[in-house]
Parts: sequence; C-alpha cells; structure tokens
Amino acid sequence: MVQINFLPKGGKKVNRETKIAFVFLIIFAVLFGPIASVTAAVAEGSAFPAPTLIAPADGSFTSQTKPIVTGLALNDSLIKVFIDDELNGQFMVKNDPSGTANFGYEPFLNLRPGWHKVLTTATDAKGQVSISSNTLNFFVEYPMSAPTLFQPVVNEQTKATQPWFVGLAINDSLVKIYIDGILNGQFMVKNHPSGAASFSYQTYYEMTPGRHTVFALAEDPNGKASQPSAIIEFVIPQNPAPEAVSEKTTEVKGEETDKTDGQETQKTPVTNSEEKTDDTNSENSTAAKTDEDEDSNWLLVVGLMILAVGLILLIDNLVRRPRQNPAPDPFKPPAENKEPPPELKKTEVKEDHTDQLFPPPPPDMK
Repeated sequence: MVQINFLPKGGKKVNRETKIAFVFLIIFAVLFGPIASVTAAVAEGSAFPAPTLIAPADGSFTSQTKPIVTGLALNDSLIKVFIDDELNGQFMVKNDPSGTANFGYEPFLNLRPGWHKVLTTATDAKGQVSISSNTLNFFVEYPMSAPTLFQPVVNEQTKATQPWFVGLAINDSLVKIYIDGILNGQFMVKNHPSGAASFSYQTYYEMTPGRHTVFALAEDPNGKASQPSAIIEFVIPQNPAPEAVSEKTTEVKGEETDKTDGQETQKTPVTNSEEKTDDTNSENSTAAKTDEDEDSNWLLVVGLMILAVGLILLIDNLVRRPRQNPAPDPFKPPAENKEPPPELKKTEVKEDHTDQLFPPPPPDMK
C-alpha cells in the first residue's frame, strides 16, 4: 500500500479537515462531470430541438371544432400533441430533403366552444425528447345554426323539372344548396326582423327524371359554416304535365328560309294577326270537336239505357211465363176429373122415326 503524504511547501503535514475536503472535490468531479458536459452541449445547441408551431394563430378565433395544428420539426421526429395539457395524439413526420419537415394534425374529438391551448414535443430515433414547443392559444366559437329545408314546391311560377327549394336560415347567412351531393348554387338571404329569414332557390337548368336529394349549408359573414340541414328526397316525374301556353305572342320580324334539296325556299314573315287567327281557328275547331264528342257521348248513353230497359223486360217476361203455366209434377197423381170430357158429354138425341114403317100411335091410343 502506497501512502501519500500531503505536505505543504514548508514541510509541515496537512491536517485532517484538508484531506476530507480534497476527497470530496475528487468525488464531485467524477460524478458531475458528465452532467456538465451535457449542459455544455445543450448550451452549444447540439441537443434535439423542439418543434415550432404555426397554426392556429395565437389568440385567434375559429369556427372549426377540429382545427388543424400545423408546424415544423426535424426529419424522423415523433411528434406528440398536447391540447389543454392532455396528450391528444402522436405521429411521425414525413421527411423532407431539406431536413426540416412540416406537419399537420387534426384532433380526433370535437373541441368544445371556448379557449384552448396546444403545444408539442419531438422525439428522435434514439429516444431523445425535446423540450416543449411554443404554446398557441385559440378560441373555438359556438357553431353556426344549420338552415331548415322543406319539400320542393311546384307552382304556377315554375315547372316540375325546376322546382323551388324553400327553407329558413338566420339573418346574414350565405346559403349553399347541394343537389345529389354537388354544390348547385349559393345566395344571401334577405334579412327578417324576427332574425330568421325565409329563402327560395331554383336551378338554372331542368333536372332529369328520377329520384334526387338536396340539402343546404349556411355561413356567417366571418366564414363560419354550419352543419348540413336534413337531407330531403324528391322525385322528378317521367312525364311532367304540359305547361300552359302563354296568351302573349311576340312579333317575329324578318323572313325565314327553309332549305330543301339544296334550294332555299323563302317563307313569308309571320305576324301577330296570323298567329292570332291560327289560335282562333284552333280554338274554334277544338270547341266544335268538344261539342261533337259530347253529342256522341249522349247518344251512346241513351242507347245503353234503351238496351238496358229491353233486357229488363225480356228477363221479366221469361220469369213470369213459368209461373202462369207451371209444368206438371210427374210424381203427383192426376186429379180426378168428375166432369166428362167435352166429347163425352151427353147430348140430347132426337129420335128419328123416319126408318120406322109405321108412325107412332096418337097419344090417346096408348
């Protein structure tokens, strides 16, 4: 065993307290040397850096109940997202050739209306965890009221292939109409003092026959969108009723040409008077045809009534004849006829004495 004597310059021995202090200094250097080196590395920027959050902007308002959280992080980073100090989800970033990847994250649950805060951390492939990122505070607004949609309406102002889509929405709403899942049109409602405005919408083109669906969305002036309205199903008929012909006629100016076998045939211009004359003739012919149809119908009805009365009389005659002359019953013995038949009745026979030789004697000789 080697004994080390700590002697000062003067040659005198060091006391016991000095030895103990020196030993503690050596132990401190051995134990806390790595910690000092890590601290120096962090100070020099060699530790794994934290992500940087970009959106939603700090202090912003949003109508989305699932706002997208975007930011930047190093490649091969495992990002953990904390919303209101609770872990909401984690994911691996998609690497970028620059070495810094951007990311976007959507919360898996709807956030309640009110203030929220979000922050993230990053973990590298070696398991080193960064410090927390910057914290963003944002406010989730209350949802926009969805519009109310009713069954399509067809009236004298439209036709079956272009029905009116009517409903209700709150004032200052931009209403969007979706037909068969596709945006068909949008418009601003006309405000009402009650706060709920009625609206009507008509397509710019005729719809094809068959079954269709329609629903509506509403947005406020800040762009906050509502939930979709109830989905309405409706049917466009295969053969819609013909439209009523307008009584107004338009004047046609100029001349029309008709090409037949390469030759142009000039047509005379059509005027309002000729159109009205044609309409009058067609109306008169239609009225005459209607009167003829009514007369033929009356004749048919009278003939059917006469035929029915004749059949009733014939059936009644056939029914009464058997009752007046009933058929004899074969199982009933014939009734005794006390009176002799007409040919067997006694008749007075006058005596003929022409054949006798002698005439009868007088009465007094008997």
